[in-house]
Amino acid sequence: MFDHDGFAKGQPITVDDSLARVAFKVENRSGEAHRTQLEITGASAASYEVTADKQRLQPVQTASGIRVDIPVGAAGTSVTLTRR
Repeated sequence: MFDHDGFAKGQPITVDDSLARVAFKVENRSGEAHRTQLEITGASAASYEVTADKQRLQPVQTASGIRVDIPVGAAGTSVTLTRR
């Protein structure tokens, strides 16, 4: 779940057959560069590598899963989660 922004309309959310990799584009809904948070419940921060536009991000473990701050450019951002 995003705190604002969302999945880009008309862009695929891809999941590989082994469920080890998920990729999607974040749509910028404010029109200005900013940071958004993505929260994934039931996940472990040690279990996933998260990248945004090929930049490695640092997920934070929460009580319910992980949270990661994602830099979102004016045109949106491509995000990939890869299970380690």
